[in-house]
Amino acid sequence: MRDVTSRRRVGVIALGVMIVFCLVSAQIAFATNEQLTFNPKHPVYNAGYSQGFFGVPLKGTHTVEFFYGYMNGSEDRYDYRGYADGISNLTQGTNQDTHVDHWIEVYIKGYNAAKDDIEKWFGGVDKYGKAWCKGCIGALPKQTNDNYTNYYIGLNNGELASVKLDNAPFMGDRNNESLNHSIIRSKCPTGHDMEYCAGYKAGWNRSAAFWA
Repeated sequence: MRDVTSRRRVGVIALGVMIVFCLVSAQIAFATNEQLTFNPKHPVYNAGYSQGFFGVPLKGTHTVEFFYGYMNGSEDRYDYRGYADGISNLTQGTNQDTHVDHWIEVYIKGYNAAKDDIEKWFGGVDKYGKAWCKGCIGALPKQTNDNYTNYYIGLNNGELASVKLDNAPFMGDRNNESLNHSIIRSKCPTGHDMEYCAGYKAGWNRSAAFWA
């Protein structure tokens, strides 16, 4: 929206302050210094996505864009929990964290996707006949002091980083690039703990398997 009056400019500034407050509040509530990565979206969408992703209860009146972000963040929240439980060989429902039928379905879909990836990629060979990803699956760590919050942030960020790379110009024959080549570039960025990096690896590998 264009700023055609000083009143509108003040409104935009106030909205920005509210968005920052929501994001900071969510991070404080879940005791993490990690930052979510977003697809290029409007800040209002990102604020909604962040609150949905972290399970902050939806309260008050919001714009359609905020609500859309909140629903997508909530969907990824349960999809990632299902996927993480699946690749970690945990019993279905271990980290389900919901009693809402729709979100249970999203969780199960993520769990089943993990099992499919394990069968197709993680334990065997890629479609070019090359061994791939043994020992680099990115399963949930055995211990956590934040209910795996950093892990799920890492999963989100790793998946988006892999998608960004896949969409970048590729010099060579993409059809002959094995997933081994992709894994070489999946190293977790510096400055993160082991839990975040395990999630980052899982997210990157998930995206690489999807696009293979």
